[in-house]
Amino acid sequence: MIPYAVWLDGTLLGERLWFRTRWVDLSTADIDAEDDRWRDIVSLLVRTGNPVFEVRLPLHGMKSRRPEQLVALADAITGTRVRQGAEDAAFVVAERIRRLAS
Repeated sequence: MIPYAVWLDGTLLGERLWFRTRWVDLSTADIDAEDDRWRDIVSLLVRTGNPVFEVRLPLHGMKSRRPEQLVALADAITGTRVRQGAEDAAFVVAERIRRLAS
């Protein structure tokens, strides 16, 4: 068993793996989602910087988050961003997360 945890602090997402903690600002990171229909999971993909910092969070499925956590996550993604058109990936993913919460 690998000791792993993720948590939100405002717009910052913390990830702990073993004895290392990494932080990413969701309001500035590249955000995408990936579907795994075999396991009934939608994962949030967060990428930032070089090297790539990627966090996969199950949003729907066996290890899903509570609705209030999903809403907070969506708010963290869109909180300080300016929408760059209807197809802005971060806003599309945040709207999808809000729908999963309801």
